[in-house]
Amino acid sequence: MALFRLTAAATLALCIGAVSLSADTTAADLISEKKPLLSDSQQPAIDPKPVDPKPVDPKPVDRKPDAKPPKEPEKLTTHQEARSWAFVTEQHPELADVLSRLKTTDPAEYERALHQILITSDRIAQLAKNDPPRGKLELRQWKIDSRIRLMAAHMTLSPAEASEAELRAAVNEQVQIKLEALELDRARAEAKLKNVDSSIAKLKSGKDQEVETRLIELHAEIAKANSRAARDPMDTTPK
Repeated sequence: MALFRLTAAATLALCIGAVSLSADTTAADLISEKKPLLSDSQQPAIDPKPVDPKPVDPKPVDRKPDAKPPKEPEKLTTHQEARSWAFVTEQHPELADVLSRLKTTDPAEYERALHQILITSDRIAQLAKNDPPRGKLELRQWKIDSRIRLMAAHMTLSPAEASEAELRAAVNEQVQIKLEALELDRARAEAKLKNVDSSIAKLKSGKDQEVETRLIELHAEIAKANSRAARDPMDTTPK
């Protein structure tokens, strides 16, 4: 039996999350041609009796225009392509190997993959700038997700003990990152709750003073308005 190998496009789709593997997915499933929905035994029987042709209705049938094909992404500039390559080469070199093969075998898919990688790298970079702890977690999450998809793609060809152990370690790291993200959320929520508790305690202890301060401010505004009205009765504009 011939050994099936994943095409570069199929492997890359797994790595960037475009395809998900089920328990029954094989390499052949990923690269084989489409099969009919019904088997030969399920095909409807053909009635051998001749069918009387019905008169053709001369009334024209309104046909909806064919659906437009999906819009192809705009071609990346040389600078954008370089940025995508720099991100992949640094963060996931094995994925860069898949991209290299895809560039010659399927240029359109290669272009779409680079677009997706560019979007991901820009999102992580922006997050790292605005929220460094969260940005680090997001980058680690992308790297481990990409590695796991690539390993899963390879394991559809030759499951082995070593591959299973490596996959288990990667999934363990994936879950650990999720745990760290939740712990970060909890720490931030606790800090925010602590600030809220502090504000509540401060307002409770100084509630009477807060009321007096607010009354003084209101009376000052009223006095200012009355003084302005006494000078110019027609001027009702608040200042």
